[in-house]
Amino acid sequence: DAEAGDADTETGDADAEAGDADAEAGDTDAETGDTDAETGDADAETQGTVVPDGTDNASEDFESTDGASEGIVLGFKFGEGLKRGLEVRQTSDQTLTIAGQSLDTKSTTVAIFDEIMGRDTEGRISVTQENKSLVVNSSFPGGIDLVFDSASPQLTHNVPQLQALLEVWNARSHSSLTYLLDGDNQAIEVTGVDAMTEGLSGASLDLLKSEVETSHLLKAFNEEHAIFPNQPVRVDEAWTRNQRIGLGQGQYMSLQIEYTARGEKQHGENTIQHIDVEVQKVTFAHEGSSSDAPLQIVSSDLAVQSSEGSILFDTERGVVSEQTLKFHVIGAMNFSANGQELPGKLDLQIGIHTLPRPE
Repeated sequence: DAEAGDADTETGDADAEAGDADAEAGDTDAETGDTDAETGDADAETQGTVVPDGTDNASEDFESTDGASEGIVLGFKFGEGLKRGLEVRQTSDQTLTIAGQSLDTKSTTVAIFDEIMGRDTEGRISVTQENKSLVVNSSFPGGIDLVFDSASPQLTHNVPQLQALLEVWNARSHSSLTYLLDGDNQAIEVTGVDAMTEGLSGASLDLLKSEVETSHLLKAFNEEHAIFPNQPVRVDEAWTRNQRIGLGQGQYMSLQIEYTARGEKQHGENTIQHIDVEVQKVTFAHEGSSSDAPLQIVSSDLAVQSSEGSILFDTERGVVSEQTLKFHVIGAMNFSANGQELPGKLDLQIGIHTLPRPE
């Protein structure tokens, strides 16, 4: 939710950058599909969905109130003048086995951004996501550790691919994207991409441009805000939606997610709608007839071993108050490198937690 997820979830955005680095290193880590925290990241092309240690449960300690017998109206609202701070915490723990060799990758990302709603000079609704902070701790195959903190960024590394990744994280950490909506609240234009890529060159420019391609950003934003049915839902009613997490260089992870309305809950001083979230299916693929990634995904046959999550939705304001999601997938994947097909296996655990940031 760029709401949190930006977090593309805006989602978030925090985002698929680590997945890009893994592809450069012969890996396909979906780490910051971090959920970019752009957003949401939540890039965090999905900025909208994610759990720092995999143990958070936003639904515990709620007290149930009477459910809505005539149906619950769920829908995002874009109130002019609304400003709120969001934090997206994401973890990824992956083992990718290719041709009998295991490649382990782990990452933890914390992204902080502000979301501001207004209008442009033509009267169109605008949603601006201003990134304020990004901290990433990653470990890659071969015992390589990489740390980035936007408060004191170190942008040099003796491995060119990892230096490019540091430069991309730095560009994301102080970026600002503005989505312009039409009369149906569909994002039709996004600005700020050129400013984000300014000053980059070579591998870092190619890497970031593949992640912030305009059509992908608009698709992620609209998917994130289309998770609810158009009609009222009843307590315990379920529905499914598809969302994608971009991995860069045309590659992405597609999630089939089931949502179940659980009714009204008391959350502190506020009354919210509690919605269960469960990933049912995961596939990996790439768009177009070719990809620039040295290791391309040919096919995948993955099974969801476990999944749990929740959305706390404020129907009065029309925003996600808090969201968690964690899931574990395993299965076979086939890759192509330099024209040669390589069989592989994937064991991947992802956790995402999007929560409001105190003013």
